[in-house]
Formats: sequence, C-alpha cells, structure tokens
Amino acid sequence: MKYLGIILNLPMFFLFVMLGIAMRKGDFDENSAFGYRSKDARVSKEAAQYANKKFGLYLIIISIISLVISILGSFFYNSSYSSLVNLLTTFIPVILLIVGIINMEYSLNSKFGLGENKSKLSRKFSLKVIIAIVIVIIAVVVVIMSMKNTNKSFKVEVNNTNIIIDGWGSAKINLSDIKEVKLLEKAPEVEWNDGGGNIGNKIFGDEHLNELGSTNCFVENDNEDVIYIKTGNEKYLIGFNNDNKTISLFNKIKKGND
Repeated sequence: MKYLGIILNLPMFFLFVMLGIAMRKGDFDENSAFGYRSKDARVSKEAAQYANKKFGLYLIIISIISLVISILGSFFYNSSYSSLVNLLTTFIPVILLIVGIINMEYSLNSKFGLGENKSKLSRKFSLKVIIAIVIVIIAVVVVIMSMKNTNKSFKVEVNNTNIIIDGWGSAKINLSDIKEVKLLEKAPEVEWNDGGGNIGNKIFGDEHLNELGSTNCFVENDNEDVIYIKTGNEKYLIGFNNDNKTISLFNKIKKGND
C-alpha cells in the first residue's frame, strides 16, 4: 500500500505532538511523576520546567519531520530508492530523538549542573555522540549491503525431489509439498516489507504482496513473468529478467510436481 507509512505514522504523530504540548504547558517540579525525568532534570523545579518545555518542543519537531519523511517517501514507493527511504523513515526519528536527548542533557548540565558534574560532561557527551554515529553507520552499511547483494543473480536448481534457491537468501522447497504452482504475468504489488525489500524492479526476501500476503520473493523484474508456488505453510515468488528462463523453470517445476 503506497500510503501505508503515512497511515502508520499518523497515530504516533498525534501522540507525540499532544505529549509535546502537554510538556510545554504543564507545571513541573523535581518530583513530578510525568515528563522528562533525567537526573539533571530533577535537581530543581527550575530545571524540571526548563527540561520539559525544551524537550516538549523537540518531540513536536521530531513528529513533524517524521510525518514529512513519510509523505515524501510515498513519492518513492516502488522506486529504486524505496528500501533506502524505508530505512530513513525508521531510523531518522530514532536518531533525532537520541540527538535531542544528548542536547537536552548537555543543556541541563551546562545550565544547572554542579561543578564536579560539569567536569564529566565532555566525556559523557562524547560517548553519546559516538553511539549515535555508530547507529547511523550501521544503518548505512545495511542499505549498501542490501543493494550490493541484490545486484547478483540468484540460482535455482530443480532435482527429483526439491527446488533449491540460492542467492538473496536461500530456500528449499520439497516438490511433494507444493499445493499450487502457476505462472503470473507480473508480480503483485508490494504492500509492505516483512523483512525483505524492493529495489527498482527487484523484490527479495519476505514481502507482503497484494492478494498473496506474506511471500518469500526471488524476483529480478516484477514486470516480467513470475512463478507463484504455494506449499502447506509458505508462499514463494520466483522470476528472472528473461521470460523464457522463467517459463522454462516453470515447466520443470510443473513436470516435477505432476
């Protein structure tokens, strides 16, 4: 579903905006049970008021940025950048929240911290920044590796008993377990990722497809013929860039399944 990200983001958007407004408008002190309650935010009523008003604004800003990313992401749905957009939609709000907390603690410690606490500030701040940077690096590496792996072709072998798929993950399908096998003119539309991804015309891994639901995909071109296989518990979609290659594989599977 093209606008699924926006639909899923709306409840969180309204929740965070309302929470942010409540934090900015509330009357907080160092013993308040609700609100921003770090150690430095509870040194005094003035610190609690300052922390909640400032962090409430952070939550509102992060909510707006997240919603805007989801809206922009809908324009890249099923494009070559879709997996990257999905990753950014997930990680950017988390990174912004981490940065917001780091900045909040820095501001509190600078404004209300004791002298001995201030001496430790640079080390604490540096550690949190390093953690945030590591999270960003991991996210980027995941995207790069995903794109790199899907540039390789996958292989399918059909023997007397099994279909063995290797590349973009792997699968082993027992021919005797197949309940349904048919040739489709093209792959169904991807509604959302179940752990796989779609880059350009390629669909790989576990994806939730229109009308089929959760399906293990090995598709090089979603506009070409694809083979749909259903066993007792699993669904598979296999398709090459070349229709003739896909049809040839379909005939082998049909012959082995008869």
